[in-house]
Amino acid sequence: MPRLKPAYSTLEQLIKRLETKIAKLKANKEYLYSEMGNRGARIERYHTMMVAWRNQLPEEFVEQMDVEIDGWIKSESIKPKAKKTANKQGTKIPTKVEIVNRRASESAEYGNNT
Repeated sequence: MPRLKPAYSTLEQLIKRLETKIAKLKANKEYLYSEMGNRGARIERYHTMMVAWRNQLPEEFVEQMDVEIDGWIKSESIKPKAKKTANKQGTKIPTKVEIVNRRASESAEYGNNT
């Protein structure tokens, strides 16, 4: 049974490596959760500071600010996607087929045809 001993030691090494990887992953997970908690606390702290600052402002100013912010959010959230059309000079944007054909003709000119 001489073949079992090396295989057994290889399995032991594999198990040890897996255990260390699992330990590292657990530590990383705990770190990420603590970091998320820190960020959550920081956001909450900023929010309370903002509310306190906002409560000190005149009511008319706060109402106007809310209207402007709501308008900005609506204008930012419903933007149509830009269409791929011609650029400012009015030239046509080449299609993928045209680009491939152009590259093939250029490589044929320089003798790089593979």
